[in-house]
Amino acid sequence: MNIRQGGTTIGATGSVDFLRVGTTWESVTTNSITLPAQIGNFQAILKNATAQLQWNTLSETNTQQFVVEKSNNDATFNNIGAVKAMGTGNHAYQFIDNKINAGWNYYRLVIVDNNGSKQYSKTTAVYYGNANNQAQVFPTIVSDVAYVKYPASKGTVQIINNNGVIVAQQVINSQLQAISTSSLPAGSYIVKVIDGNNTTTVRIIK
Repeated sequence: MNIRQGGTTIGATGSVDFLRVGTTWESVTTNSITLPAQIGNFQAILKNATAQLQWNTLSETNTQQFVVEKSNNDATFNNIGAVKAMGTGNHAYQFIDNKINAGWNYYRLVIVDNNGSKQYSKTTAVYYGNANNQAQVFPTIVSDVAYVKYPASKGTVQIINNNGVIVAQQVINSQLQAISTSSLPAGSYIVKVIDGNNTTTVRIIK
């Protein structure tokens, strides 16, 4: 029996692939896959020793809830709560973490739909502690530029890709240093601030 693909017709419920089985044309319908939500801006703001997470949706389709996950190392995340989704349209949401830890606190969203499908947001972070001893890098989701805030106004900043390769390096000569990220391909990077024996690392996403 010979089987040949004959073409594809796109319909409202998905795509219909026509196959020739012998001398007969058969059709197979494949349903399209729709993500539960599209996230716009997602940020963490330090306020009164709490982390205020704010995000908005550009669209929602059958969305059930947003599960908030937290990490201290940007590797292992734990569930710290959830926010019920409106389900359709576009909306603004907020979640407050009252148990913020000293140092960097990383957050991400797990978007869950009514059928149990999941997708993850990008990661955002906020630093809590003595800024005089800790370099700060912001924003953690970048486009053309990232900023390094370091009161010592000295040292070196490196941007390292996931293969451990230094893709950018710059000497720090001011308390607020701008680092260009416009030429970097989309992906995840480590920003390393080095000052003598002190080293600070922060993950950014472009």
